[in-house]
Amino acid sequence: MSDINRRQYFATGLTCVFVSGSGCLNLLTDNRVKPTNVVEKIFDALNEGDKRTAEKYIHPMSNIRLESIDEMFYEENDVSVISALEGDENHLPEEIVSDADRTWIETSFRVNSERERDVYELHREENTWLMYEEIMENSKAFSPTPFPDI
Repeated sequence: MSDINRRQYFATGLTCVFVSGSGCLNLLTDNRVKPTNVVEKIFDALNEGDKRTAEKYIHPMSNIRLESIDEMFYEENDVSVISALEGDENHLPEEIVSDADRTWIETSFRVNSERERDVYELHREENTWLMYEEIMENSKAFSPTPFPDI
């Protein structure tokens, strides 16, 4: 076998390895939106004045109604999610821990220069995490007058 043929076989073999390997990599990577990202996506959309996108992340059986939110609040204030973490199972109610389709997300916000903290319950619906309820209601982020203490 000549050097040119060996190089072609080697190049073809390497290409096959890379192509099949990248296909397998997609199987190993979970591209679904994580529960913590749902909170961030909702508030990013609200900050951009895009309630339609934010509503895509609200569970259909939720009492959260974004149409009642004062849009001007999000336009006039800098609301950003500092952190969104899944609740520690040592501090969660048993019904949340025992249900793989429910979780709580502890969220810290910065609203202008003030900090707020809240907890949200998310439910998994057809492999998609959706906001279901504001548990602590500290921020009242989805009320007609969000973040009343600020």
